[in-house]
Amino acid sequence: SFAAKEGYAVVGSGANVAIAGANVRVLGILADNVASGATATIQVAGMARAVAGAAVARWALLATNASGQLITATTGQNVVAQALEAASGAGAVFAVEVFPGGGGLA
Repeated sequence: SFAAKEGYAVVGSGANVAIAGANVRVLGILADNVASGATATIQVAGMARAVAGAAVARWALLATNASGQLITATTGQNVVAQALEAASGAGAVFAVEVFPGGGGLA
């Protein structure tokens, strides 16, 4: 169930989606909370609200952590978005620009 996962990064998983793991290319950001088996809205490009896995500076390039939250990307990581505002710490919801196609390398 994605009942409390709005703002988390997701990947394709067969005919469905799953919460992204660490440092992966993503399908996009889950745009709503949905029950298991329900249709989800996924922001695949453009502005989205995302959940931070740690403090993030404005304009930072972002990668995923093991929980599907966004963190500051380091060299060689898959960049999936850019922070449009700062996030104060883990669990903070903040604005990001999602890169289409899951991004590229930092």
